[in-house]
Amino acid sequence: MKNYLKGVFILIFVVLNMTLCIKTPTTAEEFLKRGQSYTDKNDYDKAIADYSKALQLNPNLADAYKKRGIAYALKGDYDQAIENLTQSIMLNPNDVDAYINRGIFYAIKEDYDLATADCTQTIRINPNDADNYLRRGEFYLRKGDYDKATVDFKKALEINPNDEFANGLLKVAIQEGVTVPDTQN
Repeated sequence: MKNYLKGVFILIFVVLNMTLCIKTPTTAEEFLKRGQSYTDKNDYDKAIADYSKALQLNPNLADAYKKRGIAYALKGDYDQAIENLTQSIMLNPNDVDAYINRGIFYAIKEDYDLATADCTQTIRINPNDADNYLRRGEFYLRKGDYDKATVDFKKALEINPNDEFANGLLKVAIQEGVTVPDTQN
């Protein structure tokens, strides 16, 4: 019995010690970190709650808006995602990832004008990234603007000549952009 009680006391001590080691976030950065952990575990509601707490503590934390926007998108709420990414961009206008994500969410909503505008911003910030031209070209292609899509795919291939995907999309844009003259007069 004595060994049993000793074992129970040790177990209680270990549990209490572990409980004391688990720290509840108190700073915006700690909430941001825990929110990312929840996002990684697909627990988007808890992630959004932690990102919101981070923003209560520091309303100028662009990363919290961006991460909360992505969590909303992962839940399928693209309007909230776009709103949060817009806030992030207002605080950090050179964040390429925020523009990329917002542009993708605009495209999901089939607002290709705003999607291509965000891609144009990524190109302004980083003109040597072929993916920025490729993404904008894809949005132009979806929009039916084959000439602009062709220009962007060619630019992507100029930067990255071995990109098979860009080469394939270029062929599609050229083929779709060819008009057959009306011969029935």
